[in-house]
Amino acid sequence: MGETMMLVLVLLLALYGCMELIRRAALRIMRPAKPCPGLLVLPLSGHCTDAEYRIRAFAAQSRWIEELAGVLLILDAGMDEETRLLAERVCAEYPEIRLARPADLGQEIEKMFAPRLQE
Repeated sequence: MGETMMLVLVLLLALYGCMELIRRAALRIMRPAKPCPGLLVLPLSGHCTDAEYRIRAFAAQSRWIEELAGVLLILDAGMDEETRLLAERVCAEYPEIRLARPADLGQEIEKMFAPRLQE
């Protein structure tokens, strides 16, 4: 019984490894010649208990997964003071994360993409 369970576990892990290998190969083949970073907008309003988790999860994933590389823009849609302070602290730690209000959204986007548009 134990041998059968271990065999099933090993087969499942091997299948997952093969799928991951195929996924990575496909991403490598279909990768554009010139990298094109994206913009992820995370709107936060009120008191958000998991704001720090969301922000740090993006920062960690963008380091490990090349297709997520880009900028995270935290949109202040009426955050309370505690959530805003937390977001500001995380923004100070990670250069790829910015905090903006809806009124400043156009300026932030222009600042991020203006150098790339001129190329």
